[in-house]
Amino acid sequence: MTVVYFVHSLTQFSPRLWRTLGHPYVMVSADDAARDPQRAVQLLRGLNVIVDSGGYRLISRGRLPSPEEVLEVQRTLADEVGAEPVALDTPVPHPLRAGDADFRAANEATARNARLWARVFGDHFIYPLHAHTPGQLRDALQRLRQAAPTVEAVGLGSLAPLARHRPAQALRLIAYARSMIDKRIHVFGAGNSLLAALVLHRLADTADTSSPLQDARYGLARHPKTLAMTLTAPRRAQGRPRAEPHEIAAKCSCPVCRTEPEALAEWGRRGLLARTVHNAYQLLEVLEDPEKAAKLLARRPQLAAALAETRPGRGSVAAGLPGKA
Repeated sequence: MTVVYFVHSLTQFSPRLWRTLGHPYVMVSADDAARDPQRAVQLLRGLNVIVDSGGYRLISRGRLPSPEEVLEVQRTLADEVGAEPVALDTPVPHPLRAGDADFRAANEATARNARLWARVFGDHFIYPLHAHTPGQLRDALQRLRQAAPTVEAVGLGSLAPLARHRPAQALRLIAYARSMIDKRIHVFGAGNSLLAALVLHRLADTADTSSPLQDARYGLARHPKTLAMTLTAPRRAQGRPRAEPHEIAAKCSCPVCRTEPEALAEWGRRGLLARTVHNAYQLLEVLEDPEKAAKLLARRPQLAAALAETRPGRGSVAAGLPGKA
């Protein structure tokens, strides 16, 4: 079973899903926690936490992250709450247009940082790998073997845009990674349908997602019967199917639908909170039920077809991937 970590912001509005749903798996970012490390410790104590480096967020804002600052925060959370750190990596700029040289540069920078992380955390951290093709993945693995060969876990990065625009290629690459890597595999930034695929074929051990909150921002709530994302707060995403809160609540047992289903149709903090809780609850329901997961996956035919190709007896999981030679 793939364990799902919900992304939580320590500085922006972000529902505490571990309290409302009892789901204790949380991913936070070191740059968030750095603003008040002791508050972060108090909030996260007792939870199962992955603390990302925040490199992508900082670089996207024009800041070059300091490895020492990231390490200081991660070490505090590791010591105080048992958090698992992610080594500072350098994201691939414009990954859908990037070539082998771009991915190689990102993986070289990650390898340099990983040596420092290994000195601080031993083998207990997640080593990010950046790849969109099997060849790029093999190159990243070669650098891992030189920098931190006994690290406990690897994370597959730069996949979010690929999963959004070329979902079949993303899934084939993850399946290829599963066949090549004998460590625990984490998938960064997985969306709803990709999570369903990972669970159905056990292609990853852990994954993180912010989809419940991101969907909620657009006024969307998952319909428990059709599993479609439906518009309950009709102001944005006008092309989506619509559903009334009472229609959704009639088939859902989440805390919101049991007590205040009308909040699904509201804007502001109350509506955003309600839809996020509902979406997270429904996502967990789907991922715990193989039939529902298959139904959700069927809504993305490209992913469903790619998943079928990765099953045993269907040939190489690298089939159809660019750069597989």
